[in-house]
Amino acid sequence: MKTLSRLRYGVMALSILAAGVMWVTTVEAAPKQKSPDTVGKSDLNRDGVVDYADLVIFSSDYLGQSADAVDWCAFSEATALQDTLYDRQPSFYTRHFGALLSFINTHFGCDRSDLNNDGTINTDDLAIFSAHFLELNWETVDWCAFYIATATGQPFNGKHTTDYAEHFKTLIGFIKDYTQCETGPLLLNIENKPKSLMRMTSAIDGSGNYYITDPRVNSVFIYNADFLLIGELKNLDTPLGIAIDSQGLLLVGNDGRNNIEVYDPVDGVFLTSFGDGLIKTPNAITIGPNGKIFVTDSGNHNIRVFDPAYVSLGTIGSQGEGDIELNFPTDSAIVTHMEGSTPVYELYVTDQGNERIQIYDLEGNYLSALYGLEGRCGMMGCQAPVAGSFKRLRAIEVDALGRLHLLDIFEAKVAILHPVTGALLGTYGQYGKGTGAMRAPLDLLLTNENTALITDARSTELEVFLIP
Repeated sequence: MKTLSRLRYGVMALSILAAGVMWVTTVEAAPKQKSPDTVGKSDLNRDGVVDYADLVIFSSDYLGQSADAVDWCAFSEATALQDTLYDRQPSFYTRHFGALLSFINTHFGCDRSDLNNDGTINTDDLAIFSAHFLELNWETVDWCAFYIATATGQPFNGKHTTDYAEHFKTLIGFIKDYTQCETGPLLLNIENKPKSLMRMTSAIDGSGNYYITDPRVNSVFIYNADFLLIGELKNLDTPLGIAIDSQGLLLVGNDGRNNIEVYDPVDGVFLTSFGDGLIKTPNAITIGPNGKIFVTDSGNHNIRVFDPAYVSLGTIGSQGEGDIELNFPTDSAIVTHMEGSTPVYELYVTDQGNERIQIYDLEGNYLSALYGLEGRCGMMGCQAPVAGSFKRLRAIEVDALGRLHLLDIFEAKVAILHPVTGALLGTYGQYGKGTGAMRAPLDLLLTNENTALITDARSTELEVFLIP
């Protein structure tokens, strides 16, 4: 009996123990199935959006810190590099909280270029970047080639450089400065290229077409964004300046007819002309923010101004060497300055014969001038010399940063100047033959792709430079 009782109690005990084990196993397994690690993802509070409220939960539950106490940009960079942070594996965060990481970068404006989070961008970050993202030893990388590929959106080492440009802007800038490489030029092979490239403009209707005047064959050649010939305006008479006006119409300055002709840029149909008898040598046409048309008339040594309806409003400047006067002006550009929140527009004119830049307001009032190395003095006082010599200024453009790009036909190069101080900020191009060299550069166009296009009348080539 005692043996049977012991056996019965033993079986009961084993049953209780087994049940207990099963219970414990069930209790331990349940949280793993419900853990936010596997089902929570980025929207931790289940409200349909990933926002700061999710970040607060994430910081508390996964980092064990208050959200206000975390350096989120450092966290983002460490996660991107798969570097341990807060005793956690960042691969886990990348795998489960992608949307939350994107929110962190956007919300805090994180610059992921500082990969070691030491407050500076240097070769240490370059080495980390190369190892993790290019999978190469940084000392073996052709960084100039990498920068050019990034600037042009081309793949490098099988990777899409557009991703680098988007996420590592500061580092990309460091690479350019570090390598000090010539970021161009590329020699563009134009189909059915003109005989003598002169002036150039680009369409503003989103088509990306380019219009280039050729005075030797009296035509305007039209190219698409890939520089394939798509059209030609014929029967012009020594066309020079060209522009797209505020109405989206093509304006062409005819030296032989002493006027501006208006065409439909889509079908090339002639519409009207204006300035007949008022214009002598329309070397350039600039459109102001109010639709005003500024024609740089080299032959009359002035700027002829028209309203958007092509009615003459008068002239700016006259022949001479004085402050308000001009001597064979060749081009003009609109420069914008901000006075508080109000934009102020000024007209910058390349005064070739006087080796200077003349600056006017859009009503034609003289403001100031920029000179070459020697500096000049006039009635308004002495002008400080700039770190660049103006010899035969041909064209002027303004880039997205507000900097002046001045094309000098004598130097066969472009000088980048500060628009107010005239300080030299950089140069590109040189005299000679081959890629990156020019012999008679006549016009300059800055595109939306961070490139500079320069026409060369001597070689009838089009040089393409990445803007430094």
